[in-house]
Amino acid sequence: QNRFSPALGKKAAEIFARLTQGRYEKVFLNREMQLSAQETGSVTPYEADLLSAGTADQLYLALRLAIAETALPADDPAPLVLDDALVNFDDARLSLALDYLAELGRTRQILLFSCQSRESALMAGRSGVNLISL
Repeated sequence: QNRFSPALGKKAAEIFARLTQGRYEKVFLNREMQLSAQETGSVTPYEADLLSAGTADQLYLALRLAIAETALPADDPAPLVLDDALVNFDDARLSLALDYLAELGRTRQILLFSCQSRESALMAGRSGVNLISL
């Protein structure tokens, strides 16, 4: 935990900053692996359960993606499977998350399952994106 947590927090912070357009700059994991995030320019981190539901969902997505990027081998990137991971995002958060996932998808296959059509509407026509409706 002492070795893994700082690297994981740093990577999660990079992703979280992208997902929040720079509103948050730091992510912390305590000994119990509980998340908190610090707004840019602030000195006080907020525990995940004190954030809005949308921001907390962005934080947990950032952590999951950071775990994948930190723990999985970079030389042979394993695919990521996300099942309704963005279902609770509002349209603005969804768009930011899909932009990040599209960028990540250049180096790693991402399978994004969704019960909604918002994701496919925003991803239609993008290079390298295959949409499959079941």
